Amino acid sequence: AVADGLEDARAMWAQLIYGVDPADRDTARAVGSVHQAIVSGLLAQWLIDPEQAPAPAELVRGLQVIAAQLT
Repeated sequence: AVADGLEDARAMWAQLIYGVDPADRDTARAVGSVHQAIVSGLLAQWLIDPEQAPAPAELVRGLQVIAAQLT
């Protein structure tokens, strides 16, 4: 049941946030998997040490630095 939920969440992230058509299963799975990995990693950090988990502004800054290096 958990695995099915994760699979459904991948398609949901891809469609709701990035506008990927869930009928394009390969793209939806790829995009959703990246987003799910980010969310899962953040959740793990928060569960282990909520006071030191990254704040939204830190995540945005980190993504900006990474994106700048990719372009």
